[in-house]
Amino acid sequence: MDDDRIPKQAISWEMSATSQGPGRPRKNWNDTVHQDLKSIGVAWEDAEHFTFDREAWHERVAQCVFDTG
Repeated sequence: MDDDRIPKQAISWEMSATSQGPGRPRKNWNDTVHQDLKSIGVAWEDAEHFTFDREAWHERVAQCVFDTG
């Protein structure tokens, strides 16, 4: 399977380091994804495997949207 598919790129994306201002740190993309995966009972490693199976990926995304609103 191609490694250049959007789900595969999204799951392996790294944030660049930036300086932060005062106050609570903003929730970043990785934290949001981890929280969403936890809410539907999917481990990060399983999510990586779902990126290779388009149907499984779509099912998990639909489940996450349904569960989180």
